[in-house]
Amino acid sequence: VGQKELERGVFAMFAANGDQQSALEDAIDINSNDLRVWLMDDGLNSSYFLTDFDLSGDVNVQDKGLFLENNGLFSEVERE
Repeated sequence: VGQKELERGVFAMFAANGDQQSALEDAIDINSNDLRVWLMDDGLNSSYFLTDFDLSGDVNVQDKGLFLENNGLFSEVERE
C-alpha cells in the first residue's frame, strides 16, 4: 500500500494518521489509535490539528470519513 494515486502518476500519503506518538512500528498505521485521538479532538475548530485529516480547520465528521476510508492502511516517509 503506502500511497494513494490521486490521478495518473500523482501520488499522496493516506490521510487519517492522527496518532503520531505511538511506538515506532505503529506510527505509520491508520488504526483504532487514530480514531481514539480523533474522538478526543472532535469538535475543535479554528486551527489545524493532527486529527484534522482534510485540513479544513475543523475536526469533524468529514475527518472521521477519511479515517473510515483509510483504516487499516499505512503511509510512511523513509528515514535515513
